[in-house]
Amino acid sequence: MLRQNIIFKIPLELIILKLQCFFFVILWIVWPLPHTTALRNICLGCGAFLSLYQLWISRTEYSLQNSRVPLFLAGSFFLWISFHLLFLSTDWKLQLDEYISIWKSALLSFIFGVGLAFGLKKSGSGGIRVWLLVGLSLSMVVYFIKLLGTVYISQYIDVPEYLLLFKGTAPFYVPKISYVFFLIPIFAIFLSLIIQSNQSSNDNAPQRYFLFAQILGLISILLIFLLENIKNGIFYSALLAFLVCFNFIYRNKYKSINSYKLIIIILLASLVVVLVNIEQNRSWQNFFSDSKIAIKVDQYSNWYDGRNVLPLNEKGESVSGTNYDRVSWAIIGMRLLSENPLGYGLVDRSFRRLAQKVWPESSLAQSHSGWIDFSLGVGVPGALLVLLTFLFGLKGCRDASDPYKAIIWCIVIGIILLFISTEVSQNIYIAGLFLIMGTTIGFGIVKLKS
Repeated sequence: MLRQNIIFKIPLELIILKLQCFFFVILWIVWPLPHTTALRNICLGCGAFLSLYQLWISRTEYSLQNSRVPLFLAGSFFLWISFHLLFLSTDWKLQLDEYISIWKSALLSFIFGVGLAFGLKKSGSGGIRVWLLVGLSLSMVVYFIKLLGTVYISQYIDVPEYLLLFKGTAPFYVPKISYVFFLIPIFAIFLSLIIQSNQSSNDNAPQRYFLFAQILGLISILLIFLLENIKNGIFYSALLAFLVCFNFIYRNKYKSINSYKLIIIILLASLVVVLVNIEQNRSWQNFFSDSKIAIKVDQYSNWYDGRNVLPLNEKGESVSGTNYDRVSWAIIGMRLLSENPLGYGLVDRSFRRLAQKVWPESSLAQSHSGWIDFSLGVGVPGALLVLLTFLFGLKGCRDASDPYKAIIWCIVIGIILLFISTEVSQNIYIAGLFLIMGTTIGFGIVKLKS
């Protein structure tokens, strides 16, 4: 009887928020894992439903004055996708398949993100924030369990395939881009919290333990990128760290040198990781010399015909396939976009279909730039609507309190950066992008004045 009384005393909004956080954590952990489609859909559906209910029961208490523009832009984007399907479709069947799969997931993710951010801002509970961060950190724990199973435990017993790491195609293989996309936002959260703790005057034992955990999480993500040799992850996490740290230094230029200790540690750690990765990868060392060859797409045909021998760079070495392909495909992608500004209509592999119209014998798949691939799919209007939604969403977050305002800025910058040269114009990453977009808008919802 006592337990029932305690349960009924818990506010309904808090119960909903805890459920939202639970489904969000599960979703973020399983999203990159293969054979989890059913669980993803359950989490998305339940999260979106709870978010709509959260927003509905609080509709008289809060104002959308800071969120009207980004909500209008986001709504316009989904209308544009519908318009493209009905009137500009080049492949009706495939585009319809994406409409009821990718864009359905994107819409549910967007709604989920708005309601989750709104609930977190409304609650203001530090305890929920801590447990949410702990839950997200399980993404890293999953990797290290797999690493332990692959390197050590598998030598003594048979380990299930889903607890092993794989290189290349395999039933339970997790692509490198999944690590980048789903760990960069967590890296951004850790980074933002560490910077904010550096500004805090509180210096008690719990705060120090929490700070240590954040630093450990930051290092763990960098370690995963190093172990998997994920150059995109290393580059963009280091770039994000430099941007955030130098922004802090610029805004606090008159503080004592003691206030910069953590900043210096982060910058040095990022620099060391980048230097180690450059030493491990010849492609980094030859990037600029390889790029001089890669930009000559009309002179060399290797970018669409892999049977030819790779050309030599100015050092007399064969260009790195990674460097050559990324640069040349980006140039070709921009050319195709200028010729098809309204987009082909497909998020996945529009680059391939447009390229094969010009070079039928090519085996191209993606441009390796998320923004180029996305724009080739939804057109320049669609890509602009997404970027403008983020821009006005961040503007609407100006009234959000810390740590949320700093965290969402950090996450959005990280996601926008990684889309530059990461092939993330695919189902789960687009859904993840729109979930982040929704949270950006949700933190802009403000309370009505009494």
